[in-house]
Amino acid sequence: MKIIGFKGTLKVFYYLMAVDEVTDFELERFDEIGQELMGSRFLSVRDEIISLCKSTLSAIETEDERFDIIQEAIDDALKNETYDIRFGVAPRMLVWDMLSLAHSDGEYTEQENRLIGHVSRILEIEKSVLVEMKQLMSTAQSVVAQQEELEKSERPYSEVKPLIDEIENRKATILQAVTALIEDDILLDYVEPEEEKESAVKSAAKKFGERVSPVAKNLAQKTQNGFKSGSGKLKDKVKKFSKKPPFVIPSKYEKANDEIKTEAGFPVENDIYCAFNDDTYAFIQFKTSLSDEPYDYDEQSLIDLIHDSIKENDDDLTGIVEISGGTTKSGGKYIIQILKQSAIDDNGNHTGNQYLLDLYIQKDGEDQLVEGNFVEVGTTGLRDTVILDKMMREGKVSDDFPNGWAMDPYDPEFKKGFLMNLSEREEYDKLFPSHPLSEARRFAKFVVGSN
Repeated sequence: MKIIGFKGTLKVFYYLMAVDEVTDFELERFDEIGQELMGSRFLSVRDEIISLCKSTLSAIETEDERFDIIQEAIDDALKNETYDIRFGVAPRMLVWDMLSLAHSDGEYTEQENRLIGHVSRILEIEKSVLVEMKQLMSTAQSVVAQQEELEKSERPYSEVKPLIDEIENRKATILQAVTALIEDDILLDYVEPEEEKESAVKSAAKKFGERVSPVAKNLAQKTQNGFKSGSGKLKDKVKKFSKKPPFVIPSKYEKANDEIKTEAGFPVENDIYCAFNDDTYAFIQFKTSLSDEPYDYDEQSLIDLIHDSIKENDDDLTGIVEISGGTTKSGGKYIIQILKQSAIDDNGNHTGNQYLLDLYIQKDGEDQLVEGNFVEVGTTGLRDTVILDKMMREGKVSDDFPNGWAMDPYDPEFKKGFLMNLSEREEYDKLFPSHPLSEARRFAKFVVGSN
């Protein structure tokens, strides 16, 4: 990983400010960032850095050439590399500080945006990471503005206090997310020994088992057992597959050993495939359902069945995210069912979401079932927080959300259950590619498109 030395980093920051007029606000933030990075050593190099940058900028004769000269100067500053993180800055840290600096005067210009995009490309930062950073910065700006408005408000303390507390929670979530992104960058080049990797997988599975109720208790299992076909309900009889998965699945899914299955709450005799990232624990299993009648693959029947089940069980922890059908690559029918469920710890506290995938699919003349559990881990609630603030800024959701924020995707009048919210729309998957819902949709599409 490329580490940019402190002097090169500070030059980048100054040139970013100089793309338009350098303001007092920006200089204050420049000094703050410099001291955060270098401590007392910053004061010994500050004036030298600014003098060198001003000397380079003196070559600008017309405003038309300003951007090009600054971009070339930044490219030269980025060559100031070091191989010790104690004496430099990792790429994501540098870009995050650039975003902070660019927003410090309350105006994020197109020129600043172009320079940050250029630096991100030079440092080979993934586009999805840059998008997430921009969303986090935008959300942070919005949250701070909301807090300032509340602090100026003449409303009673009893009304303002819960709103301030919620804002503090959002600020903490944003900070955790930024910290995780930067730490990931620093650790990217570290290759774990196999025994450490195995230990990490076991640890992930154990956390999954601690946070989520056993699969047998999931509503997804209940609906699978009662999936309507024709005039009656199917009696599900499951036969176990061989060790090789019956479908082509993404290569990152590996077969879980008995210890992992036990930790995660699955029967040892089941074949389970798993994959982990910083935001998701995913577990997949395959079943063949035998019955006297074929599935009818009727989307509305499945929607009605789930609604009835939620009402009958007075279930406030489960809701529908997606019911969709079509034809697989080989011509068989399929239905994708994705439910969301609140993950609850042993004390009954909400610790994030899990998304339950049931993929009913025809293959080789048989109706088969792929079940998946995609559990939110790490910094939970980030997707919701970022999109909620975006919607509030755009006036699409009012301050007294959940009005307009959460609703059943197929029946706006259905108010029971853990309703889908706007952040869970498929259009936002690309902004949060490692989120469990994004992983669930991507897995389902891969299976129907590859089998």
